[in-house]
Amino acid sequence: MRLHDVVLAFPGLLVGIAVVTVLGPSTINVAWALAVGLMPNVARVTRASVLSERERDYVTAARSCGAGDRRLMFAHILPNTLAPTIVQVSLALGFTVLADASLSFLGLGTQPPFASWGTMLNTGRAYLREAPWYGIAPGVFLAVLIFGLNHLSDSLRDALDPRRTRSL
Repeated sequence: MRLHDVVLAFPGLLVGIAVVTVLGPSTINVAWALAVGLMPNVARVTRASVLSERERDYVTAARSCGAGDRRLMFAHILPNTLAPTIVQVSLALGFTVLADASLSFLGLGTQPPFASWGTMLNTGRAYLREAPWYGIAPGVFLAVLIFGLNHLSDSLRDALDPRRTRSL
């Protein structure tokens, strides 16, 4: 967790730029860079959920009935910690798309001939006076996608929240 704290001390995009600069610009290296930048957030949420669930009464009861560590982990703790982890991963999707577009805009991400919204935005920047839709269209679609991903993560959070009262 200390290594994750070190990575969290820097903005995710800065970590992504550093990793891609070291490894070189390509789609695979961007994926590694974004994974390194986002992994600490997911790990912290998962660890906090596991530590919280580990102290619950039902885990103590299962342990007193003779359940082993493997059974406790996979039958009791893991199913109850999946919801926060899934929500955190879905929240990270919006950042991932935006970071990929940012790295591609800077020339560090996906390289031509492969398409990327960041590359499209960078190319469309030169034509904003003559043909503004070259720059506006990728930006609008990128914003709509990120809005949709954030809405998806909010919906997942609402659906997976155990404390939420469900009405029929």
